[in-house]
Amino acid sequence: MTHLPFPQAETHLPFPQAETHLPCPQAETHLPLLEQRAMAVLPGQSSHPYCRLIPQFLNAAECVALKLRMGQTQSANSHYPPSYRNNQRSVFDDAALAADLGARLQQTLGGELMLAGCDFVGINPRWRGCQYLAGQQFNLHQDGVFHQDAITRSRLSFMIYLDDAGTVDDAGTVDDAGTVDDAGTVDGTGTVDGTGAFTGGDTIFYQDGPGTAGANVEIARVRPRLGSLIIFAHTLWHAGAVVTRGSKSILRSDLLYREHTVDAAAAPSGCHLGYVFTLASLDRQTYASGGRDASIRLWQGAQCVGVLHGHTQSVLKIAALGADHLAAISRDHSV
Repeated sequence: MTHLPFPQAETHLPFPQAETHLPCPQAETHLPLLEQRAMAVLPGQSSHPYCRLIPQFLNAAECVALKLRMGQTQSANSHYPPSYRNNQRSVFDDAALAADLGARLQQTLGGELMLAGCDFVGINPRWRGCQYLAGQQFNLHQDGVFHQDAITRSRLSFMIYLDDAGTVDDAGTVDDAGTVDDAGTVDGTGTVDGTGAFTGGDTIFYQDGPGTAGANVEIARVRPRLGSLIIFAHTLWHAGAVVTRGSKSILRSDLLYREHTVDAAAAPSGCHLGYVFTLASLDRQTYASGGRDASIRLWQGAQCVGVLHGHTQSVLKIAALGADHLAAISRDHSV
């Protein structure tokens, strides 16, 4: 199991004015580049999907500004069952913020952002803020893929912790190299302000997904630290542990990549971009599918024979109304 170091952080900051995007900080607000390099989170990193931690990617003032921004953004309906996730969510678009933090990320990671057969495009400008109060959590899941177009999609999750977790013991290892600075305290108690902004709320990575033996095998645990960034492959199964006291806030997006070439056999014409959520039989030969790309697609066997547009968000359910008509409901609250 992996434990991560306790970065230094200020305990109390004046509330800054809201900004439309964040300026790049001066060098002194961050760790030196060598110390700020991405650290392996999973044991035997080369045998696992990509997962890296960058301590103090944002400074404390920037975290406060983003929390203020989240608080000023209208809450997003999640439509998820409480047994799966029960936290508060907000969504906003900010291309300038994505460009600023994308440039900072490239300066920090450089060539490590390159993936075989793809070009790094940048950070998805759709930002999702999450606040977890006491008793709230996000159970075992994989992050969904965002398709910008047929050859551009997200591959890595980008998540910044905006609060510090209280801690009892910071004596674990980060990777096979051994321990990283076990001092881990500001006031000698193992917390930032003697209590921490919250307790619980660790990000936990698991060997496999629900219904498998690996769903109970924890392979790494990340304790949230103010301003720390974690980047990991969408394919990694993970969970946000229940917050037992206080309030935890995170801001997440995705890293987008554009494929050099598209294999027509691997991506046949007519397929959905992203998850397929629903399937309905219209007659013995024809059926309809709906998915995250907001489209309804009509099929005869394995051939797509038509595409219906109209919804602006995911199609969640399709019902056949005879052979020639259907009804669909969407996350955009329309039928």
